[in-house]
Amino acid sequence: MVRDTRSRSRKELSEHVDRNEDELRDRETDVEQICADQDLLQDLQGGELDLSGFSSDGVDEVTAAVEAADSAADEERAERDRNLDGAQEEHELFLGEMSESQETSEKDLGRISDVSAPAQTREMIDALREVKESALRDIEALEQIIERGREIKDRSDRFQDGQHDRRKE
Repeated sequence: MVRDTRSRSRKELSEHVDRNEDELRDRETDVEQICADQDLLQDLQGGELDLSGFSSDGVDEVTAAVEAADSAADEERAERDRNLDGAQEEHELFLGEMSESQETSEKDLGRISDVSAPAQTREMIDALREVKESALRDIEALEQIIERGREIKDRSDRFQDGQHDRRKE
């Protein structure tokens, strides 16, 4: 029996999910910050400024500066959205790899069961039962890690959807 050199420990897989979660939260914070800044600009554009005390040149300059700030914020928002999208894509790829590993493990469990069926001696039956139980423990651990990863993905997707809705307002 050869150990797959690509496989990682459950701890390593769980830590990878933790790192992905931290990365997603950081990118979400970046998006939230620029959204808050855009809200401030919308307040200015929406009538917070009286401008009646400025000269016509001053009105033009202030208006142009607010529009430039809005344009810069839009560009920064797009960049931060792309960064979040990239982090989400990386997380989804990892989840896909984890799902493939789980499928392979489940196939191996089927093979173990097939081999166990014709076993005749108590020693072999007990040994194969231990193999099967070990495989089941690992599959269950993978399921938990994958489920946690999906919950993180769903939370991040909901965040991003909320930010897109916020932008439309």
